[in-house]
Amino acid sequence: CDWSSDVCSSDLLRVGIMDIAKAPGEIFLDRVDERLREMGITPTRYAKPHFSWEAPTALRQQIAAECDVLIEGLSD
Repeated sequence: CDWSSDVCSSDLLRVGIMDIAKAPGEIFLDRVDERLREMGITPTRYAKPHFSWEAPTALRQQIAAECDVLIEGLSD
């Protein structure tokens, strides 16, 4: 991605990070958050209420409205 282009501009790209609430996924997601911030991207963090439950409809709609891309961390 060429960060100087409008398509990938850190000013325009809205990135979300969703924690599925299963340890130790938050460790990985914290590191992803840190790296994105180093690149000038401020991600929005989200969390599911429980790892085995589907994300609530309201949360999915919020993410769709607020983000261009979503990073979801899985663990096992």
